[in-house]
Amino acid sequence: MGCERIIPQTSQFGHPRKGTKHREYSSYMTRKQSFNCSQILTGQSVNKLAAAGFFYAGYKDYVRCFTCGVLIKNWQQGQDPLTEHSRKSTGCSFLLQPRGHEHHVERTNESTSNEEIERLADDIQARLNIRYDNAAIQRAYQSCLETNSGLRSVDINQLTSRLLDLTVVENQIAEETTQQRQDVHVCDQSLEDRTPSYIHRIEQEVHQLRETLMCKICMDNSANVVIMPCGHFTSCLQCSSALTNCPQCRVGITSRIKVFL
Repeated sequence: MGCERIIPQTSQFGHPRKGTKHREYSSYMTRKQSFNCSQILTGQSVNKLAAAGFFYAGYKDYVRCFTCGVLIKNWQQGQDPLTEHSRKSTGCSFLLQPRGHEHHVERTNESTSNEEIERLADDIQARLNIRYDNAAIQRAYQSCLETNSGLRSVDINQLTSRLLDLTVVENQIAEETTQQRQDVHVCDQSLEDRTPSYIHRIEQEVHQLRETLMCKICMDNSANVVIMPCGHFTSCLQCSSALTNCPQCRVGITSRIKVFL
């Protein structure tokens, strides 16, 4: 009996290519998660199948390419998923893409080349619709390598998540530094102009309110989404749609509530 096929509600970070037949499986992680039973493909690596563009078709050992839709079955011991994909569907646009960029980045040195960083920046921009500078991506990449001690690859989804985490932390530090400078400025101005202290308190409260209502990820848009179940109010709809965990408390996100202010 075949295992239950997992149908994703939304694609996780994947950006479908033109002509993609199964857009819901554009993400490497979503394809990997479709293989929800370990016994369905004896001798086959789920990681290699997902990396070759396949998701589980829901019956026996049947797999299907999310781009061209080719169905491959009756796998034999030692068969390579990418080789079989190329043999059965030579014109698949997924196969024409550079390998290694879809789901992971191979570790060759302690620091990545400028060319590789540019490719990562393009991929992350396609996933989040935000262009991060190369220095931020390099810091996130190095952080992932430190976490994955002993491993020689960095998952692109892990890199994206770490980049978002570091962005929140860096924005919070910048926000606190700016607040401290503004507090000093307000204090100096108060002594110089002898402005009543209550006016300065009001100004600080207004400033704090504006900061509270600002998205802590992009720092451009106003925060307008409440993350459930924790109830934190830290991001805009665009940024929160790319998150799987609350950036403040790291609890798994079950739903989002848009707030109209």
